[in-house]
Amino acid sequence: MSAPAVLQALRAATGELHRRLDSQLPIAGAEATLQDYLAHLQLLRPWLQALRAAIAAPGVAGLDAVARRIDGRLQALQWDLADAGQPQRERAGVEDFVPPSPGAALAYAWGLAYVVEGSQLGGAVMRRRLLPRLAPHPLRYFAPAEGRGPASGWQDFIAELAAAVDGQAAVEAAASGAVAAFERLLAHRARQAPNSAAPPDARLANICHHES
Repeated sequence: MSAPAVLQALRAATGELHRRLDSQLPIAGAEATLQDYLAHLQLLRPWLQALRAAIAAPGVAGLDAVARRIDGRLQALQWDLADAGQPQRERAGVEDFVPPSPGAALAYAWGLAYVVEGSQLGGAVMRRRLLPRLAPHPLRYFAPAEGRGPASGWQDFIAELAAAVDGQAAVEAAASGAVAAFERLLAHRARQAPNSAAPPDARLANICHHES
């Protein structure tokens, strides 16, 4: 299946969940503060830890590379929290990601990877907007990996995704993984602050917008 067809299927499966998430993240607000950023990192940490384990589970090279990039994001996240005097917390609040069947595990993991890789595009936009506002904090979590621009990295990932997710059954399993990634983060957000949804900045609609 072509890369555009795979992307279209994943976007269609996750679009409404994506919009719901964007509307609930204080970090997307026009008046976002450093405390909003730190709360965002605390929200992401257990989710990323669970994603990393599920993405690495199939043991294939492309997904292992995504898992290593998540390791880098988690390290940057930890440094950002440490700079602000935030304590390290044990992983809690997000269940492990379990594929619907053993045969779906590989494509499901690629669907999870689609969400976390796409989020780095929105992170670059976030950093440009927030860095002057939240200075002198370095906002490492939103910084691109060294030697890997978000746009070029996304294109490389999509080529790998399309090669790995071949056929309708695999696309459906990948969509299941992508939906699970959004649903788990939404559930964790509800547990973190059930009554504190903030309207997104209009400039940041689709916070982790996936480019084709």
